Amino acid sequence: MRSIVLSTVLVLGGVWSGVAVATSPPVQPSPAEAEQASAKKEPTEWRRWWGGWVRLEAEVMTPFGPRRDLSCLSPNGTDCYWSGEVTDPEAFPESTLKPLVCGTDQMKALWGVNGYNDGFYDRNKDGKSDYGELHWCRSAYATKFLRPGEWTDYSMLGARHWLAETPAGDLMCHSTDGLTCTPVAKGDTVPPPAEEIHPVVCGAHHRWMHGHDGYSTPGHWCQMPKIDTHHPKLKVTDHWREDKTVGWMAAIEPAFVARVKMPAGRTLTLRAHGLFENASAVGLPPVKEKKFFGLEFGQQLRFHLGDRSEHFVPRASWTQPLPHDGAVIVGTLVTSRKNACFFGARVGGEGKGLFNAPEALIGNSLAIRDEHHRPVLFEASAEPMRPGDRNTLFDWRADAGPEFEIEEVLMLYARPVPQEHDLTQRRFISYSNGCDEK
Repeated sequence: MRSIVLSTVLVLGGVWSGVAVATSPPVQPSPAEAEQASAKKEPTEWRRWWGGWVRLEAEVMTPFGPRRDLSCLSPNGTDCYWSGEVTDPEAFPESTLKPLVCGTDQMKALWGVNGYNDGFYDRNKDGKSDYGELHWCRSAYATKFLRPGEWTDYSMLGARHWLAETPAGDLMCHSTDGLTCTPVAKGDTVPPPAEEIHPVVCGAHHRWMHGHDGYSTPGHWCQMPKIDTHHPKLKVTDHWREDKTVGWMAAIEPAFVARVKMPAGRTLTLRAHGLFENASAVGLPPVKEKKFFGLEFGQQLRFHLGDRSEHFVPRASWTQPLPHDGAVIVGTLVTSRKNACFFGARVGGEGKGLFNAPEALIGNSLAIRDEHHRPVLFEASAEPMRPGDRNTLFDWRADAGPEFEIEEVLMLYARPVPQEHDLTQRRFISYSNGCDEK
């Protein structure tokens, strides 16, 4: 299993009370990096949307990482220019601007909504209900500020949609009507061109449109984990190939998922170096040990703890070949409760092809014991999380024979999303319940 990148741990820093992260000497940015960082601190240029103007405000740091909210050009910080009144927004000196900013207390106090994830306006200026399926905050942001490549294809995980995030952190799907998600067509690498994008946003907006928030519905696309890193086309041979990464913790539910077309009669082994918590004698603290763990699949399916598979006797059903026609998706998942499950599904299938579908999870750590027959819990990566360090080992190898290719590798973690009525607070959307319940 590959570990989750350090930026993830720092972004979620508001969640980790009591977790110490060591500091390292500051690194001077390059001129290009310095210019980019400076630009992020300033508002973007105004962009025309309908009869008005919108922009991203200056970047602000939150306990969950940097954030840039959308705003509209406004004469008073309350109402937007939407009727073509302004032909040149640059004519307004920055010192006199009073933009209306989405996702803020200002927007909530004035209109009863945050704009990113609301099903309706609580009131309008006339005190009447004003339905807002296509609120300008989410539509203008998705249309004007999300580049095509920033929409991610989640087909490998069983959700054939283009997904991205609002500035506040909610998951949303690409849509042109605010109701149905744009499907991923075979061969597409970006969503089809659209004059206007009106995304469906998980949470209150999804509840208003479909009767539930999506986050709490098992197997729904809103429960998809966050794709942290993506690696296409990895070569494997009978020699271990190493990849140094940064640390992970069980609380963020790290996972590794690979898509591969296995050559007939071949076996692929994936492993990582982790920190384990083992039960000990009564009255003594748990014993923590560093060791390898991994998943072997192909001709057989079994779990490795340590360098020798003899350390763990798999269930009888695990030793059978995974049923497939050569193309499979497999993976390893660690839950926030420190259990682990192993995932196997045929490529392209719904249901069993969904990464977090309970029927696709083929084991859990409740049955895993070490060579001393002690229960084992998966706690973290083997090395501490420190800025800039790449010290956690993940690697893979095949049995003897010519090299072949892992088509795609994803590293995942549980998605932190804002509370509906308080965007300054977040909660994790767990995708590991099926594993913990097995």
